[in-house]
Amino acid sequence: MVSFPFMNVVISAEKPRAAGYPNQLETIGDHIRKRRLELGLLQREVAEIVGVPETTVQMWECYGYEPRIRNWPGIIFFLGCEPFPPPMTMAEKVKAIRRRLGLTSRELAKRIQADPGAITRWETGGAIRKERHRRAIAELCETLCPSENQA
Repeated sequence: MVSFPFMNVVISAEKPRAAGYPNQLETIGDHIRKRRLELGLLQREVAEIVGVPETTVQMWECYGYEPRIRNWPGIIFFLGCEPFPPPMTMAEKVKAIRRRLGLTSRELAKRIQADPGAITRWETGGAIRKERHRRAIAELCETLCPSENQA
């Protein structure tokens, strides 16, 4: 901002965005690139933070590749938040739990002593029939999504 006191004129403008700054956040790569440019980091530095090779960050940012489930905890840490709307349905909550923990369906199933096919059914809207599984999912939600459970 520049001020000219003798003229009662103030000129202000937004700082130009860095080259490559995404105009719309459509992919996870767009979210990563936006955050990286805001922090002034190189792809190599983001890769170190997330725990992946630099080429993986390039694939996310430049080619729209989707991260593997095991990479999500590092991505969420780097972004400072999850780039998705808060989960509302049970299916969305199960997906969010897996993403935040970086677990495959099989790994989550083992953790809560369920069948891996059950996880897939739950994520597509199927009911969680066993009480112990409902409790396990509720406990994980409470731990991983505390602000989302208050609604």
